[in-house]
Amino acid sequence: MISVSGSKFRHPSICHIAYKDPIKVKSVHFVGDKDWLKIPSEELAAAFDDPFIIRHPQGHTVPRLDDTSVKQLSEWSSNILDDLKITDVPKVLDPENSSAKENTGAEPAEKLVEQVAA
Repeated sequence: MISVSGSKFRHPSICHIAYKDPIKVKSVHFVGDKDWLKIPSEELAAAFDDPFIIRHPQGHTVPRLDDTSVKQLSEWSSNILDDLKITDVPKVLDPENSSAKENTGAEPAEKLVEQVAA
């Protein structure tokens, strides 16, 4: 789950169900220091079991990531792929395998992360 300037549901009928227990989904939360939703974003992240939080100095926006954040996000994504133990992923993500890209439209994970950072 990827959250950019996210917040929790507010209606009590949903909250008592949605946040009764920690959410056990891998999550990354982008939280801006100047975002008017900074506190709600932090509250949402706290609802997850072991959230990964990337902080940025910007406001309510999709952030341009620095090199450190790009590396962290790439490692987080790679760990998920490792956890899934999908044997075909290396073929799909192999930049030398042009037929995999043609057949799936997939690009290497690093390239996708770089595009997000740009």
